[in-house]
Amino acid sequence: MCHGPEHGCHIRFGARTGGALVILGVIVPLHRVFLKRSVSLIFQVFPRSILGVILFFAGVEACSCH
Repeated sequence: MCHGPEHGCHIRFGARTGGALVILGVIVPLHRVFLKRSVSLIFQVFPRSILGVILFFAGVEACSCH
């Protein structure tokens, strides 16, 4: 797993400083509280096979950071 922007993985995904993790840590809970319905709607609209492929490629990309 990548544990900081100095490892290249975070930089590869667009983060340039450790502040990106702080921002993510604030956005995710707020998104969960205020936009819960929209996320469930996205999961209902997209076929599970497409979501699975997206998740697979995101996982492969994250694993190839090292």
